[in-house]
Amino acid sequence: MKEETMLFWPGRGKDPDVLKYFLSEIHSKGIDIEVIPFNYDVGLPPFSVNSEWGIWLKEHPISWWAGISLGASLAWVFASLFDDSIKPKRLTLINPFASRKQLAEERGFSMNGQWDCAPLESRLAVSIAEIVISVFDEKIPLQHGIRLFNTIEANIKKVIFVDDNHQIQKIDAQEELAELLFTGSKEIYSGPTHYCHVYQ
Repeated sequence: MKEETMLFWPGRGKDPDVLKYFLSEIHSKGIDIEVIPFNYDVGLPPFSVNSEWGIWLKEHPISWWAGISLGASLAWVFASLFDDSIKPKRLTLINPFASRKQLAEERGFSMNGQWDCAPLESRLAVSIAEIVISVFDEKIPLQHGIRLFNTIEANIKKVIFVDDNHQIQKIDAQEELAELLFTGSKEIYSGPTHYCHVYQ
């Protein structure tokens, strides 16, 4: 299993500019970044260890997974499918939803052409779990991330509130989050924070 690598699960549009500075800062710490190489909402849901997605993940075991929005929720679902030899030791989920169907009902959008993804229905235990929630998230209500935080089992479990919007567009906020996560993997981060607030 690759230890000095992060498998990143981007949001639905897979926009390379989203969290660009966060990923750059993580990479500058010596962590390689791999991006999940599949498109979302194409064909039947691939939620199986024997799907093309499942096979790829088995062939590329990586110890740290991180994702945002839809990507974060998909990372949870796939992690729940595998045993400890494949699933990540560390899972960092940024603004995930607990249920896409519930989110559609809350926000009034159609599920046509979208996979029904419900992390809350999948039991998950990992060594380190970090749920990052944007205080000013305009797309996913805060309770989704909080419900997942209350559900996941982990030896070390943190919720991190970020004073920014859904995509965490402020460069300083992205860089602070990256520094906090990198340092926090070794010890409790004790430096000053301006955007990120950690609860453990």
